[in-house]
Amino acid sequence: MLYGKCSTSRTMVMILSLILATTFSSALAQNQMGEYGDAPEGSLAYPASGVLGGFPTCVGVGPATFVYHAPWPYQFFGPMKDFEMDGNAGTCPGFMPYDMDECFLDGDAGLITPGSYTIVAASVVPCPGSPGGAIGPVCTPAMWGPSLDIFVFNTHNETAFVNVLVDWNQDGFWAPSVQSVCASPEYILVDFPVPGGFAGPLSALLPPGFAVGGNAGYVWSRFTITNYPIGIPNWDGSGQFEDGESEDYLLLVDSAVATEDTSWDSLKSYYR
Repeated sequence: MLYGKCSTSRTMVMILSLILATTFSSALAQNQMGEYGDAPEGSLAYPASGVLGGFPTCVGVGPATFVYHAPWPYQFFGPMKDFEMDGNAGTCPGFMPYDMDECFLDGDAGLITPGSYTIVAASVVPCPGSPGGAIGPVCTPAMWGPSLDIFVFNTHNETAFVNVLVDWNQDGFWAPSVQSVCASPEYILVDFPVPGGFAGPLSALLPPGFAVGGNAGYVWSRFTITNYPIGIPNWDGSGQFEDGESEDYLLLVDSAVATEDTSWDSLKSYYR
């Protein structure tokens, strides 16, 4: 354990645990300091289609709920994690600007590749300092590392778990069902274990590949690390967790069309 063996340290940990437990249990009732998401909820998500976001981000905006991590500092993406009172770095229900927590060079973001985007005046533009780039062409296999990667810290001795969602069909929700084109699941990484003490690109742990969705254009994604498995096959990106972090990014899917059979049935053996 990180806390030492003396009785004073144990007492301090017990007190902190009680405080965090109170924060954790009351998060549904009111905004609490912690780590939240950033994807748009109740605001424009896709300018090209005019679709509003229904992602679980803001405490007081429905119909979606939200994602919340109590302020333990041990499991996160990128070099650090910061805390706020609500989604979008505490600016909910507003999204001007979008993606305040990961897109504006505050030293928090963990995304390595590809570059990410944001929405300014109903137009999609690269995040400040981002080179842009795409996760891959529609309906093609993608591998962690060259296609998508994020830096992960797990300073606990215990295993952490990473889950990743991508809104391939651009409907403003992370849905458990597959889309009609390419049949690419939106839940692209499920309870993937990160060993205690690990710090590095997620790709170094060799997570399974995934199929890029069939809709060209921009897609909202959520990367979540937690101290226990989510264990929900139809997870929609919401929940309250004792540790960890959620980072949301607007990514790009290339419009190039694959010429070979890229149905999910033909691709799934590629990822095992």
